[in-house]
Amino acid sequence: LADQFTVDSHYVFPEQLEEILFAAGYIGDYKAVREGNHYTVLTEGGEPSGVQAVQAQLEELLKGQVSFEIVQPGALHYPGFGKRFETR
Repeated sequence: LADQFTVDSHYVFPEQLEEILFAAGYIGDYKAVREGNHYTVLTEGGEPSGVQAVQAQLEELLKGQVSFEIVQPGALHYPGFGKRFETR
């Protein structure tokens, strides 16, 4: 259980975040950074249409405020197994 967040006594895994992101057209790597009750989701590439709907779904899943940061393709490359979730 190394790569997960605990939200309201429930585990949230990267696969749950992926399901929402990939269904909305996000491709490439991503990373979620948690700071208190705020989450920044870093994604490679551009922002697809419907970002507000994706944001609402992620806020429901994570029970907190979510913002997006678009990074250069390749910026989130993980050698081997990479942690998708980080808490600061």
